[in-house]
Amino acid sequence: MTTSTALLGPELPLPPSLPTWNPLGHVLRFKNQPLELLNEAFDRCGDVARLWMGVRWMNVISAPAGVQRVLVDGAARYTKKTAGSLLLRKFLGQGLLTAEGARWKQQRRIATPAFHPQKIAAFVPGMRRAAEEVVERWVATPGERDIAGEMNRLTLRIAGETLFSMDISRESSEIGQALDGVMSYFLGAITNPLLAPFPTRARRRFEAGVRTLDRVVLDIIARRRQDPEKYEDLLGLFMQARDEETGEGMSDLQLRDEVLTMLLAGHETTSNALAWALYRLARHPEVQETAPARAEAVVKETMRLHPPAWILARKAEEEDSIEGYRIPAGTFVFVSPYLMHRHPRYWADPLRFDPSRFEGDAGKDRPKFVYFPFGAGPRRCIGENFALAEARTLLGTLTEGLRFIGDGHEVLGDPSVTLRPRGGLRLRVERR
Repeated sequence: MTTSTALLGPELPLPPSLPTWNPLGHVLRFKNQPLELLNEAFDRCGDVARLWMGVRWMNVISAPAGVQRVLVDGAARYTKKTAGSLLLRKFLGQGLLTAEGARWKQQRRIATPAFHPQKIAAFVPGMRRAAEEVVERWVATPGERDIAGEMNRLTLRIAGETLFSMDISRESSEIGQALDGVMSYFLGAITNPLLAPFPTRARRRFEAGVRTLDRVVLDIIARRRQDPEKYEDLLGLFMQARDEETGEGMSDLQLRDEVLTMLLAGHETTSNALAWALYRLARHPEVQETAPARAEAVVKETMRLHPPAWILARKAEEEDSIEGYRIPAGTFVFVSPYLMHRHPRYWADPLRFDPSRFEGDAGKDRPKFVYFPFGAGPRRCIGENFALAEARTLLGTLTEGLRFIGDGHEVLGDPSVTLRPRGGLRLRVERR
């Protein structure tokens, strides 16, 4: 149920709230056990729940119509002016992930042609070659592997090659070390925001990493400006692109922001999706046998159970209503793919790993907005098709030549910037 703001009144109730004895509300639980907190709020309060976060209320929406209201129909009313977005903006500037308003609309128009299916298809052979090299190396030296770390290095290599034709995956590389420092800071700052402003070692490493990435990326951009050759990587496509309305191209600063957004957000999310997919296949050998031919369905089912973007935060700029409840202006509204993808009303046996959910006509009657691993509405991830092409190519290639075997223990999710495997992920790898 949705209504216009003009019809809102005191007769609409606030959403049910999850009780707490703590004056700080659920802040500590959200820091330490966010998934458990979200699950409890859903179990006890239903599709719309309200959590006290010490200084303001947070509304958690788990209804398809509510997701549509926040991310699609009311996208202008629900902005990204949240603490997490402001923190990301310190590094990513005004890239597509963090920009708002007219700046975001112009960036989206300029960047869209770079993600045309034909452009994405041109990157696939390079992705396959990178995965084949991993297969060759692991066949020669079988044994236990740090799968989470290996997938991170593989996707970082592909990010570098597709962005600006460089391999940046080596741990000793300047860019690799800088990215590691930036990600470590984000993880700490999001889970413990009170420490973020202080000059800790992590913050100093973060600032050094930003300086390094700025210098490297801006230097690449400057050299490309002087080079008349047209590169067929994403940076080259971004530099060639023009706004269809104004004819303008991206400035050096805009290019910097978009390159770093793609570098940080793109490789991290795909890396996690692949690690989780291999974990699930190791636990389901009967699915692993057919995985090379069903890679896309395996990826989609993996992202149902382990969505890298596990929660999407917005701020209600105006009073609104969702599912018959009043949403006051100034409150945070969270929609969680993690919750919606496991909602028992829309998914049969929701905790079961079953790629057939995404094959044939299996999902034809599934309501919209119960599955949205890449978001929805105007802010839906521009790199969705690129990420799916990369994930299915890498997963298909890896499972064609290798078999992945686990020790049977359950790996939990570590929900921070993305949903990582907690404590990493180790699997035994052997020739298929």
